[in-house]
Amino acid sequence: LVDYATNRDPAVRLGVAFELRELAELEDAQQALAGLATDSDKRVAEAARHGLVHGGGPLAIPYLGEVIEQTAASGHKLG
Repeated sequence: LVDYATNRDPAVRLGVAFELRELAELEDAQQALAGLATDSDKRVAEAARHGLVHGGGPLAIPYLGEVIEQTAASGHKLG
C-alpha cells in the first residue's frame, strides 16, 4: 500500500491516503502520510493530514492547528 503513495494518479493517492488513515499507528504508514500531506492535489493532502492527526505522533504536530480550525469551522465536536 505504501508503494502506491507515489503513484502518478491522484485518485490512487487519495485512496491510499484514506486506507493509510486506518494504519496510521504504523511508522511506515505515518511516513507515507507525511509525504502525501504535501501532495499537489488538495484532496490528497487534506486526507493525509487528517490521517496523521488521527494517528498521532510527532509527524502530526505541524498539522494539528489546521485540523482543529477546520473541524471547529464545520461544527464537529472535535473542534
